Parts: sequence; C-alpha cells; structure tokens
Amino acid sequence: MVLYYDEENDLGCGIFMDLMIGFSFSGTAQESWTGYRMDYEIPPNNEEYTGALAKTEDDLYGVTEYSESTEWDEEGRVINYVGRGVLDEGYTGEESSEPRDIITIHWEYDEETGLLTQRSYWRSAAVFATAGHVVESYFDEKERLEYEGSYITHGWYHVYYIYEGENTIPTYSLVLDECTGIVMPRFTRWVE
Repeated sequence: MVLYYDEENDLGCGIFMDLMIGFSFSGTAQESWTGYRMDYEIPPNNEEYTGALAKTEDDLYGVTEYSESTEWDEEGRVINYVGRGVLDEGYTGEESSEPRDIITIHWEYDEETGLLTQRSYWRSAAVFATAGHVVESYFDEKERLEYEGSYITHGWYHVYYIYEGENTIPTYSLVLDECTGIVMPRFTRWVE
C-alpha cells in the first residue's frame, strides 16, 4: 500500500498494491482510541497465556467438550494456541463426537531479535460466523500492530496503523474495505 496524505488540507490518496488500484479520500474521522479490533493480547503474555475466547456458554453455544492447548518455543514465547470442541449437529449437518478446531492462533518471531512479527488467527465460521474468521496481523520492529487483514463476507478488510515516533497508540489508521475489486477507504485520527 502506498499512501499520500496532506494533513493541512485533509486530503489523501494512495495505491492498494494487492489489486493495483487507486483510492482517495477527503476528510479524516477523529475518534477516541479504544483499542485494536481483535480482543486478545498484543503481544501475548508469554508466561500465562490463557486463551483467546471468553469462557461463557453464550460464546461457545453449540460446542461441548471444549479444551485448549498452548505451545511455547524454547525461548518461552507463545507460538500456538488451539481451542477444540465437539460441534452440535446443527453446525455441521452431521452427527459426530470428534473434536474439531474452534480457534487457532499462531505467532511468529524474528529469529535475530526475538520480537513478534506476525500472527495468524482462525476461528470456526460455523460457530462464530464468517466475518473476521481469518485474520493476518503484522507487527513493526517495536511489536506495534502495523497491518491487519481480515476476511469479511464481501471481500477483505485491511487496516493499516500509522504511528508517530515512539507512541504505542497509533496516530492514524487507514481502513481499506475491499469489495469485488474496489476499495472503500476510511482514514481516522486517533486521540487518547
């Protein structure tokens, strides 16, 4: 993605390289920062990672025998998380007592620095619907979320986070809502 932004005139344009198409916007939304879209730890608490799902019956409606497993690397960093369970026949259309993956998360770290570089997230579309059931996240050299792409029913939802200096909260985000060959941009300035 290439972005040009004129803060004084509040105008922007860019090229979305995945589709090689341009986009433009005028006007910047200003919103209070409430956190990233996904509701799990960034980066994960490596010592006591407790999972990515709330543990209420409503969150796992139709799932029985739910279990979790977490895997760490030699450095003590979380690298895999899997939540599994038996799905109700209503989800699968078939009777089965075999556990299936409900949610998986995989983290990757830079070999030299040990810093988090990527996270791949998947959750069962049968249990949680399709929007956001696949999310790919990339992090900068300070482990700040830099890009997150997620599946939505009509295409992909791309979010780019832009930071100033050493700030841990993004100054701006650019959302490119990809829908059947076009992108609809939304540029936001975040305030604390």
